[in-house]
Amino acid sequence: MSRVTPAQVSFNGGELSKRLQARTDQAIYSIALAEMVGFSPMVEGVSEAMPGTIHVAPLAGPFRFVEFEFSTTQGHVLAFADGKVTIFTNDALLTEIESPYTWAEVQELSFFPSFDVLYCFRRGSRPRMLFRDGAETFGFEEYVFTDGPFEKTNKDESKTVSVSGISGAITMEASHDIFAATDVGGLFRIEAEDLGDITAWEPYTTVVMGQYLNANDRVYRVVGGNPDDDNKIRTGTLTPVHTEGVEWDGIASGVDVNDKPAGGVQLEYIHDKWGVVRITAFTNSMSVKAEVLRRLPFSAGASGGSYSYIGGYWKATYFDYEPPTISASYAYGTYRWSFGSFSDTRGWPSCGTIWAERLCLGLDSSIFGGVSGDLDSFAERNELGEVSDDMAFVAIVQDANPVRHMVADEQLLAITAKGVHALTPASQAKGVAPGNIQSRKQNDAGIGDAAAVELNSRTIYIDRSGSRIYETDLDPARQVEQELDLTRYARHFGAPGFIELASQQHPFNHLWAVMGDGRLAVAAYLPEEQVLGFAWRPLAEGIVARTICAITDPAGKFDQVWIGVEYAGSWHVLRMAPWRMAGESEDTPCMVDMAALYEGDPKDAFTHPVIRNAGLHVVSDGAFYPVDANAIGGFTLPEAGAKVWAGLSYDAWMESLNFEAGGDNGAARGRKARFGKGWVEVLDARGLAFGVPGDLEALEELRGDSVTDEGYAAVSGFRLRDAMGDHTRYPRLRIERVAPFQATIAAWGGELNMEKL
Repeated sequence: MSRVTPAQVSFNGGELSKRLQARTDQAIYSIALAEMVGFSPMVEGVSEAMPGTIHVAPLAGPFRFVEFEFSTTQGHVLAFADGKVTIFTNDALLTEIESPYTWAEVQELSFFPSFDVLYCFRRGSRPRMLFRDGAETFGFEEYVFTDGPFEKTNKDESKTVSVSGISGAITMEASHDIFAATDVGGLFRIEAEDLGDITAWEPYTTVVMGQYLNANDRVYRVVGGNPDDDNKIRTGTLTPVHTEGVEWDGIASGVDVNDKPAGGVQLEYIHDKWGVVRITAFTNSMSVKAEVLRRLPFSAGASGGSYSYIGGYWKATYFDYEPPTISASYAYGTYRWSFGSFSDTRGWPSCGTIWAERLCLGLDSSIFGGVSGDLDSFAERNELGEVSDDMAFVAIVQDANPVRHMVADEQLLAITAKGVHALTPASQAKGVAPGNIQSRKQNDAGIGDAAAVELNSRTIYIDRSGSRIYETDLDPARQVEQELDLTRYARHFGAPGFIELASQQHPFNHLWAVMGDGRLAVAAYLPEEQVLGFAWRPLAEGIVARTICAITDPAGKFDQVWIGVEYAGSWHVLRMAPWRMAGESEDTPCMVDMAALYEGDPKDAFTHPVIRNAGLHVVSDGAFYPVDANAIGGFTLPEAGAKVWAGLSYDAWMESLNFEAGGDNGAARGRKARFGKGWVEVLDARGLAFGVPGDLEALEELRGDSVTDEGYAAVSGFRLRDAMGDHTRYPRLRIERVAPFQATIAAWGGELNMEKL
């Protein structure tokens, strides 16, 4: 027999998968546990008893939480339900508004927050914006597309479209069956094949009032000028380029270098070669009604179309106005048309983000980038008709699976069910721009339906199987987004399925997850310190977690976790109590679930607002009382209290892996052993029992310095036990929380007597 004294001084490896519990050769073995429930791994290495949850409000369910945070002191939790959104802030319910979404639609929504606006995306309906207008005013409005994006232009010359007019409400007629009832609400672009017989603008040429001229595929109308001695007006020498209003093309007074009267007329911009309409009503597959958003060219009209003079630039002193004798004939209709990229026929954006000052939208395998600096525009050309670098672009992701999530980083990440793709400039000589964009696949770690979160500036998401959590982060050496399986040491956590994630960056770098069985899971994660460890956070019996999110607390300091749960047939909103900070120790902490708080004059009779006919754990002025609530939630304490937390108890325990220190006669694996002595080091702890599995003793009973007429105070330091349990091939230590108090476990170990194999 040999004797060894193993110790475990860190627990931030969390609960280890059973498939790894024999891998004593792995570094994580020395900092991991066989079971970690209700205790959380911490970056520093200690294990902290997880805080309780506070009951905020009952709320008709089902609902889904969405984070909406304008600033660190103005965070909101939005509970999206069937036909309504309930808004919480400052730890309480703020208001409720009507919502256009059914519960089935809520489950399909993707969100992106931007200051006072929350973009809501869903493939089956038009995007909407939930806006905040002041502290208590919220509402929805549709995101309206007016200038794009559009599909590729039709090239079949036999399929033409003509219109009944060039502005206002019009009728569109097609030569083939191209329209559907689901096109209503979508955009449609019409481009003229030519500009008919509209003559070209030339410098210093005699023109008449009302005459139409074509300059660089833009049509202008002469609406003013300065007649010469022959009562004629002539164009100037500056080729018109304006795209709205009226401009002069010359000085129109004095003489030129040849002592001839200087030319110059006022030219009113009419249209260029293309226009945009919104389809407003469906007649049949060859005819629809539409509203003109951008003036159509003459030659797209079925009857040509005309203008009446409304410019107001004509002066009667010039000469009597006469209609122009020059006319234009048109080839009615055009084959150069295209539908808008979004409609009930083609689908609407299913996700979005803001990247490089562009609103970027995802639909199927396409990414639509808006105009830089203008979140309301998807125009392909600028006001001069040029495709400049700041205009909208379309990029195709080489993946048949639709884009489910986008991340705005140095490069735009588009994540599908099959992998991560990055949008980058095709040429590094300039930034992303129309014609200078490419998509490159980065890795094969695809995403599921749940939204991704950010923790430590890294993007973290649930994979399509629902059983793993991945991180994607740029690998500078390979210049690709590297995937990292965060559940690689704890694959068993994925068995019930990960449902939703929430990031609690502050105070302690925690990642939370709602599980398919209604429990919570938590991971401590700080990659630069190689900290990664998972633990379970079961809720009290009967409470089932359904949704989760995190916002900054009202003071703007730390992140607080909000949980939507089911209990006793109803839905409720819970808020996790704050983590205690180093050196803190509360006499009356919130360490129960669905907790209700009383603070006031001392009393002994209370009523819990939610819990009926159930056993309660109550902490009153530092003392613990297990009591039963009656049919209306009432209960009485043996002593009056001024600060009282009452709620349901939840499980919390830790069990070590097999201690494998070995001895002077070989390795310990498989050999029987018994703890002759055991110790645990705690910080400001109460309500714990320590020992080996099946043989636990309350820490308070291991003290010799307690005052007999007072309650036990929190303790720090070592607590020792002798002769724990029997000889076993699985020598383990175990600690359980037996009362609802705070506790920090710093280390444990003992004197292990080893037998021969």
